Amino acid sequence: MTDNGGANIAAFTVNVASAGAIDLTSVLTTGAGYTVVSTGTSAVTGSDDADTLTNTSGSATMIGLAGIDTFTATADTLTISDLGVGGINDIVTVASGATAAATVTGNWAASSGTQNLGGAASNFTIAVGSTLTVDLTSATVTSAATDGFSIASTSTGTMTGSAGADTITTSAASTINGLAGDDTITGSSTDIDHIFVGGTGADTIVSGSAADTDVFTIAGGDSDFTTGIDLYADAVFNDATNDTFLITGLTGTETIQISQATGIASTALTVTTLNGLINSNDGSITNKLNGGDTATDAMILTTTDSKTYLVFDVDANGVFADGTDIIVEITGSTLTSMSDTIYA
Repeated sequence: MTDNGGANIAAFTVNVASAGAIDLTSVLTTGAGYTVVSTGTSAVTGSDDADTLTNTSGSATMIGLAGIDTFTATADTLTISDLGVGGINDIVTVASGATAAATVTGNWAASSGTQNLGGAASNFTIAVGSTLTVDLTSATVTSAATDGFSIASTSTGTMTGSAGADTITTSAASTINGLAGDDTITGSSTDIDHIFVGGTGADTIVSGSAADTDVFTIAGGDSDFTTGIDLYADAVFNDATNDTFLITGLTGTETIQISQATGIASTALTVTTLNGLINSNDGSITNKLNGGDTATDAMILTTTDSKTYLVFDVDANGVFADGTDIIVEITGSTLTSMSDTIYA
């Protein structure tokens, strides 16, 4: 019976070349797991301990089995068939130009050892179904623009992105947390409810225009001129089922001003010009965030290049400020009324 009785994984190394295959399902691991290096189009099944499984060329398919396995894609494409099996926090690293395609089979929370250096979120794709969860909070991100991840979910479990620019798609009723980075989050186009939490960064959230009840959860500083302005596309607010904004930390009684023309282009919209508009006395903004006949906490502004923004004075002090207040672009969304649409 094959057994790695050595002191560590490196004590027993297996090299797999060409179209070879190796199956360590039945081996013994009295000392440690195994190191397997694939240099061809091979099929690799690890042991029931923590293995190190590396693909250096060709398109390998790997199954880690039990233990906290370390998968490394240094070139070409590595397919991982059981990421997180049994709720284990397997580690995956993707080198520049390489690709990993993983299927999650247990709740998977990435550790700091996991990193996508492939060049784009599409270089590390993650498929997840059933009720399983994925949490990339602790994954290492060196460059937010290129080190994100791509999640395709049919799961009702929560998907949590990384600090990079992630691409997260869901077709199930679930909660999606983008965290930091310029994320692209896409919900189902059918009648399925989602909770979207973009986090910081200039996120694009496409909810789908079906008659569902999507909730967009956002806090002060999540979307502003410093962290990037979010775009919420295809949302239908106050339709028969009421898509909603959930604003955390909103203060006081929320009075909403509908549709005001700014008289400027979106490229001229800054913290300074915004405050000049919302607190002006020239009549272009009838109800201002501070002063006037009616002070408002939220207002919809339209620029001369036909872009629409929703501004929230979260702390109700009458001045828009990055880090505490919110501006989101809602161009393309349907707004019949904002009544019963914003919740604190």
